[in-house]
Amino acid sequence: MALLQNSDILAQVKLAEIKLYQFSQDLQQKFKFIQEIRVIGAIAAWKLDLPILVIQQTAMLALKLGLYLRPIGNIVYILPPIYNLTNDLKIILPQIEELFIHLDQINRP
Repeated sequence: MALLQNSDILAQVKLAEIKLYQFSQDLQQKFKFIQEIRVIGAIAAWKLDLPILVIQQTAMLALKLGLYLRPIGNIVYILPPIYNLTNDLKIILPQIEELFIHLDQINRP
């Protein structure tokens, strides 16, 4: 509790929420298979209109990029740790975009 009371973590989470939402909107413009985006705090979720076989590959592809994602059905979630959030987002946002590039390539006939 002392850490939360004596730090700017909550402010960082709010900034992260804005950054994740803007980033997700940009992704949705680039990748038409992103049907819906949701962001709350440091949690982001993307509803994907992809074949289930492609979505099932998401977690493994993400791990290869150094990301830990949680796919549930056709929704993919990410929740980065908040203790180093600002720096972590600098690393993971390009990795997330790279993941969606791979998914787009897999999905093409």
